[in-house]
Amino acid sequence: MSALLPPVSFQIISGNGEAIPVESSAIEEISNNQAVYRIVAVFGRQNGGKTTLINHLTGSTMPVMRAGVRQATTHGVHAVILNQWQLLILDFEGTDSSQQADPKLTGTMLGLLAMVTCDLVVINVNDSELALDQGSGFPLLQAIIKAKFNYARISKSRHQRTGILFAIRDYDPEADMAGEDSTLTWLQSRCKEEWAKVQELDYDESFSFDEHFTVDIHKFPHARLQRQPFIESVEELRNRLVKPTDSLLTPSCSRGIPLVELPSYFKSIWEGIKKQADCEVALAQQGLSQGQCQKIYDDMACQLHSLFLECRSSLPPLFEGPAQTRTQVLEIEHKIQDEYDCRTASYSVQDALQYATRLKADFGSLRDDLYKRQLDQLKTDLLQDATRQYDNKRKESAAEFGNFLSGIKGSCIKRFESVTLDLGATTIPGISEIRKCLEQDLIKFVMTGKSRFMKHILGHLQTTSSIKIKEIVRLAFVNIVAPFWLPLLGNIQAACLAQVEQLKECADYLSLDSAECDTYQSLLHSHQVRAFKIAYSSHTTEGELVRMMLDKANRVMGKDLLNNEQENISSAFDLGRHTAQNLLSMLSTVEYDAEVSSFYRQLENSGTEGSDGTTLIQPASRERVHKEFTMTFKCREEEWIAKLRKKAEREAEVLRKEAEEKRWQAEMLLKGLKFAADAMVTLASLPD
Repeated sequence: MSALLPPVSFQIISGNGEAIPVESSAIEEISNNQAVYRIVAVFGRQNGGKTTLINHLTGSTMPVMRAGVRQATTHGVHAVILNQWQLLILDFEGTDSSQQADPKLTGTMLGLLAMVTCDLVVINVNDSELALDQGSGFPLLQAIIKAKFNYARISKSRHQRTGILFAIRDYDPEADMAGEDSTLTWLQSRCKEEWAKVQELDYDESFSFDEHFTVDIHKFPHARLQRQPFIESVEELRNRLVKPTDSLLTPSCSRGIPLVELPSYFKSIWEGIKKQADCEVALAQQGLSQGQCQKIYDDMACQLHSLFLECRSSLPPLFEGPAQTRTQVLEIEHKIQDEYDCRTASYSVQDALQYATRLKADFGSLRDDLYKRQLDQLKTDLLQDATRQYDNKRKESAAEFGNFLSGIKGSCIKRFESVTLDLGATTIPGISEIRKCLEQDLIKFVMTGKSRFMKHILGHLQTTSSIKIKEIVRLAFVNIVAPFWLPLLGNIQAACLAQVEQLKECADYLSLDSAECDTYQSLLHSHQVRAFKIAYSSHTTEGELVRMMLDKANRVMGKDLLNNEQENISSAFDLGRHTAQNLLSMLSTVEYDAEVSSFYRQLENSGTEGSDGTTLIQPASRERVHKEFTMTFKCREEEWIAKLRKKAEREAEVLRKEAEEKRWQAEMLLKGLKFAADAMVTLASLPD
């Protein structure tokens, strides 16, 4: 409601003692307002100026006594609502009125109504009557104290205090010999004396006056004779009522009655008072307490959900640290708890505790759900971070990569447990499952990482072995029958053994068991065998050997045979093919005499030349060589053939003398070739 709305007054209890249904437009307009209004009751003798004080205090225009007319102007109970200050003033009829419409409408009944429903009871008393037992408000005070004592014993509400304010009218500071402090002390003593009288009838040491009452005074000059000071004093009282820090309306005195509940609450309380049934009064108050605690709980539960939704969307991931999550959750807990305690301070301890327990359970459920969501995301973030580290570490040495894979599982689990412990979430249902899932994912990650790394190493070794084996085989075929096979095969074996050792070293860094290591070693060995076979077969094709033969013949003859007629090229191809096919078989039947040696040299001079310039030895029988040369070069000039023969004859004698010396070389050559053949058979028999 707007703070500019004028005060609204209406009657809630008639002079006949009946509760009047409230249909005020002000109540209807603010029916959705759940604000708790502070309620002030004003008591006093008939025609003592209560209504005048309320009109000045609130700006209302309730009728007051006219000059010369001595009759009551207030019957029953009237209410004035001040929306801008959330204040409700109740004007009670004079308790000493002889004009009461209902003689049962006693001061005790009205006092009990005020004590149960109002935060502050103002007793309007004239300064000149203050020391008198009659007319000073003490009979009403006695009734309030007695009702409070009896009611407090059966009520389950908190020990709510009742504030008592003595409004001293027509105060003359010049006649006040004792002073304000002494007046307050004297009034407090009188109140405690009345409390002691009640306790004598039914003594209970746990019930003290100070636990149930607060006492204060406020002095007013004469309303007509000292109008301006009176208005200033009224303004001062208004400030004391509306300021939250003032002691007149402390939280301990609050009854916590929302305005929308006030009419029905007044009615139920009043019906119990009329029946003199204190239990009904207590039940009515208990019903209000339960209803309000329920509403407060519902409101706080919605607020709690909103806070956690906002928190969930704004929190950074736990991967960056749990401090902010923990801090925000604690802030939500304290905010909700403090606000709930403040809003339920006026109601039953049992009711407040009941709904506080429910609110705490809601908070725990939402907190646990938040923690589970964040820890599940932390699991994903840890795996992603492990993958990033993997991509960086695999570029480093095998030792560093092995150390990374060996420690990544433990470090991730340790970090997850540390964050869980910091959050206090170790006992939350479902967290252990998230941890187990993380552990399983990390085991898969490590196993996959080891496999990927070993495949990477294996691929590197396979590529290396392929290049080395191809180069060795190429050199072997460049020197087809030379005794290079022994060292070349030794090089292959040494290279393969070195690669196996490198593979074993990587397996040790990755902590692979013997079975896994044997698997990768078998894969490497199979590849080496395949690489040797491929390299061997690629260098024993007709095309490569023929091209080697043609290149050599072209250089010897000084002409480009590749550009001659097709028949010459075909003949050269036949020469190369026959030579390659019959090489090993012919070597076993060679006779090392002068004649064979002569044609051996002849074939050497007309044979092929390797890429590195070395001559490939092509031994064959004299007749076969003669026939092949005749067939191959029949279209060439006779001069070239004669020259070639003459050269061979000149060298025949020299070769004959060297035959014996060459014999042992031939024997060594045969042994080397036999070893090479055995080695190739062995390699070919190995499993792929």
